[in-house]
Amino acid sequence: MGRIARLELENFKSYGGYHVVGPFHRFTAVIGPNGSGKSNLMDAISFVLGVHSRQLRSNQLRDLVHKAPTDTATTGRSAFVTLVYELSADETPPSKSLAAQNQQKEVKFTRLISEKGAGSYRIDGQDVSSEGYQNQLKEIGILVKSRNFLVFQGEVESIASKSPTELTKLFEQISMSDELKNEYERLMEEKDAAEESTIFAYKRKKGLVAEKRLVREQKEEAEQFRHKQDAVNDLRVEHYLWQLFQVEDDMTQREETVRQYQGARRTCSQKEEDVAQTYREKKKELNASLREVKTNRKRIQDLQSEMEDIQPQVIRLREQTQYSQRKIVESETTEKQMKERQEGKAKEIEGLKTDLQELEKVKAELEAKQAKEASQRGEEGSLVLEGSRLDEYHRIKEAVQVKTNLLRNELESILRQQNADKNKVETLSQERQENLKMIEMLSDDLKQADERVVSMQCVISDTERDIADAEKSLQTADDEKRGQAEEKEKLTKQLERVNNKLRDLNDDKRQSQAEARRADTLETLKRLYPGVRGRLVDLCKPTQRKYNMAVTVATGKHMDAIVVTDYRTGQECIQYLRDSRAGSAQFIPLDKIRVKPINERFRGLGNNIKMVVDVVQCDPENEPALHYAVGDTVVCETIEVARDLCFRQNEKVKAVTLNGMVVSKNGSMTGGKTQNDLRRAGRWDEKEVEALQQEKDKLIDAIRAIERHGASYAKLQTQRTQIEGLKSRLTHAKADLVITENKRPKIQLRIDEAKKRVSEVIEPELGKFAAAVESRRAKIDALQDQI
Repeated sequence: MGRIARLELENFKSYGGYHVVGPFHRFTAVIGPNGSGKSNLMDAISFVLGVHSRQLRSNQLRDLVHKAPTDTATTGRSAFVTLVYELSADETPPSKSLAAQNQQKEVKFTRLISEKGAGSYRIDGQDVSSEGYQNQLKEIGILVKSRNFLVFQGEVESIASKSPTELTKLFEQISMSDELKNEYERLMEEKDAAEESTIFAYKRKKGLVAEKRLVREQKEEAEQFRHKQDAVNDLRVEHYLWQLFQVEDDMTQREETVRQYQGARRTCSQKEEDVAQTYREKKKELNASLREVKTNRKRIQDLQSEMEDIQPQVIRLREQTQYSQRKIVESETTEKQMKERQEGKAKEIEGLKTDLQELEKVKAELEAKQAKEASQRGEEGSLVLEGSRLDEYHRIKEAVQVKTNLLRNELESILRQQNADKNKVETLSQERQENLKMIEMLSDDLKQADERVVSMQCVISDTERDIADAEKSLQTADDEKRGQAEEKEKLTKQLERVNNKLRDLNDDKRQSQAEARRADTLETLKRLYPGVRGRLVDLCKPTQRKYNMAVTVATGKHMDAIVVTDYRTGQECIQYLRDSRAGSAQFIPLDKIRVKPINERFRGLGNNIKMVVDVVQCDPENEPALHYAVGDTVVCETIEVARDLCFRQNEKVKAVTLNGMVVSKNGSMTGGKTQNDLRRAGRWDEKEVEALQQEKDKLIDAIRAIERHGASYAKLQTQRTQIEGLKSRLTHAKADLVITENKRPKIQLRIDEAKKRVSEVIEPELGKFAAAVESRRAKIDALQDQI
C-alpha cells in the first residue's frame, strides 16, 4: 500500500500563493492552535481526492479559492491542489499515469479551479475527466463515492448510530459489493426462472408418462395404418412416376423450344449490340455536331458583332456607291448627248462642206459665165471694172470671214466654258441635293437612335424595377417558406414530444362506456351545482409517476369519490342521481369530514419512507379531502422496507409500496398488482392525457395549415425562372443600348461632315459657277448679235 508523499497547494482557502506541505509518513499528526489551517489542510486532501465542494464547508468551487484582503469582487484567481502519491514496492501504478509508462514511483493527482470557478482534473499533468480521475483513484483503493479513505468529524458517531440496514449498505459500498447488485438481482431472477422451469418440467414429466401410455396404444393403430399407408404410397409412387414421365417428355419438348428461343435471343442480342454501337457512334456524331453548332453560334455572334461594328461603314459605302452609280448614269447621259451633239456638228460640217462645194461650183460657173459674157461683148474697160469690183468683193468677203471667224472662235470658246460651267452647276446641284437627302436620312436614323436609346433606357429601368420586385417577392416567399419550414419543424418536434408523452402514459387505452357515462354525469353535476369540485382523482396528482400505484392503493375506494363543498350539495347530488337513475357515487363533503392532524414523526422515518400526502400535488382547499382519503399512510420503496417499519420498528402505520403491496396497521399484508390496479393507477394521468391529446390535435391542425397555405417549390421555381428571363432581357437591352449609343456619334459625325461639305464646298462652288454662267450669257448674246 502506498502513501501520501507531499501536498502542493496554490491559493486554496487560507493557503495564499504556492505551498508544499510534507513530506508525510505512514503516521503523521497535524497539530496547532485554532485557525492555523488544520481543517483547511484536511479539506485540501479531501478536495484533491474528489470530495464534493458541499462536503468541504462551501457551496461552490469558487468559495475554495484564497481571497486576499485587497481583492475586489472582480478579481479572479485560480487554485489547485496536487497530491503526490508514493507507490509501494509491490503496488501497480494507475493505468493512465506517466508512472505506469515510465516506471516511476510517484503519481501526481491534481484538481484545479479556474478563474471562472470551473473545476478540472489532471494525472501527472495530463487532463482527464472526473469519471476517469475517480477510476484512477479507485485503482489505488480510494473510493470517492463511499469515502472509505477519510474519517470526518462526527463520522464515528454517525456510523455507530446507523441501523443494520444502513450499516450493511455502507459495508457494501466500502467493499464495492453494491456494484454487483444488478448482477445479483439478475442471477436471482435466473434462479427463480430456473425453479419455475424445474416445476414446469416435473409437471410436464407427469403429463408425458400419461401420454406414453396413450402413445403405446396408438402405436399399434399406427402400425396398421402404416401398412395401409405403404400400399397407398406404392400406388402414389407409380402414379408420380407416370407423371414424371409425362413431365420429362414435356421438358424435352420445351427444352427444344428454349434452344430455339435462345438462338433467336442471341440473334436479337447481336442486333441490339449493333444498334447500341450505331447509337454510340451517332451519339458521338451528335456531340461533335453540337460542339460544331456551339462553335458556329459563337462565330455567328462574333460576325454579328463585327457586322454591327462595320454597319456604319457599309451604309456610307452604300451611299457612296449609289452616288457613284448616279454619277455614272449622268456621265453616260452627258456622253450620249455629247456624241449626239458631235454627230450633229459633223453633219453640219458635212452640210457646210457640201454647201461650200456647191458655192464653189456656182462661183466657178458664174466666173465662167462672166468670162464668156465679157469675151462676147469685147468691152475691155467694163471687164477691168468688173475685175476691180470682184477683188473688192473678195477683199470684203475675206475681211468679213476673218472677223466672223474670230468672233465665232471666241463664241465657241465661251459656249464651251458656258456648257462646262452649266454641267458643273448641274453636278453641284445634284451633289447638293444628294447630300441634303443623305442629311435627311441620317437625321431620321439619328432620331430613331435617340428614340431607341430612350426606349432601351425605359426598358432597362422597367426591367430593373421588375427584377427588384421579383427578387423581393422571391426573397419574401423564400423567407416565408424558410420560416414555415422552421415553424413546421418546431411543431413536428413538439408533436413528437407530445406523442412520446402519450406513449409513456399508455394512451392506447380508451374509456369504457361506463366511465364515459360517469364523466358526463360529473360534468352535469358541476354545471347544476357550483359546490361540486370534481373527483379526487381529477383534483390530485402524484408528484412522480412511480407513485401512481402506491397512491392508487392508498386512496382505495375514495379515488373516484366526488369532492363537494358542503353536505347539502352532496345530498342534492345524490337526489339527482336517484331521480335520473345515473348510478351511484361516493361524496366527500369538506364541511363535515374530520381529519386527524398528521403525525410529523412519520416524516423522519427514513429516506425510503415518505407520507402519501407529501407525494401528491393538490390545491390547499382540497387538501382536507386528500387527508381524509389517505390519512397517515406512508409510501415505502420496497416491501422489505415496509416490513422493517411495521414489524421490526413496531410503527403503527399503514404502509404501501411502489408496486402496490400493503402492510396494514394490524399487521396484515396484501400484495400483488392486478390489471384493475394498473388501470386505476393510470387514471391519475387522464387529465394530462386529455390535455396532451388536445395539444396534439392543435399541432396537427397547425402543421396541416402550414402545408396547405405554404409556398410551394413550383411557385419558387417559377419566380426564379422569371427572374432569369428578366435578367437575360436586361442584358440584351443594355447591349442594345451600348450599340445604339456608340452608333449615334458616328451618325452625327456623318451629318456634320455632309452639312460642312454642303455649306463650305458645294454651295460656294455652285454660287461661283452659277454667277459665271449668268455673266457669260449677256456676252454670248452680244457675240451672236455681232456675228
